[in-house]
Amino acid sequence: MISTWTGEVDAKLEAGQRTGFMVNKGDVLHAVAIGWVSYNSGATTVGPQGDKNHPKTGLICQEAFAAALLGKIGDHIFPVNTGLYRWPAPISGELVFLVNDQPGMYGDNSGSFTVQVGKEPFG
Repeated sequence: MISTWTGEVDAKLEAGQRTGFMVNKGDVLHAVAIGWVSYNSGATTVGPQGDKNHPKTGLICQEAFAAALLGKIGDHIFPVNTGLYRWPAPISGELVFLVNDQPGMYGDNSGSFTVQVGKEPFG
């Protein structure tokens, strides 16, 4: 059985958008993300893949571009970008989505990403 969650991820939410969507280590995740967000007081607008022209210095996830869509389970933060395909959850916990920015700098962000995620239980 595949369970799903669909929702909006506001670019201003530094703590991220809690989903209530619980995953177990080894569950296989699939996700698709669309939308536009702006950061740096609206100077730059990007899709879920983020801004490849912005330095990664100081971002909460160094593996993703600025303003890219991220996922978080517990303390594990990972790039989602425009989606995930057959991605095994590395740990168990609630799935949270957020935008990659510098800590304390989310106040000037705007926009949101729409995310749909599904999981195939492990085993």
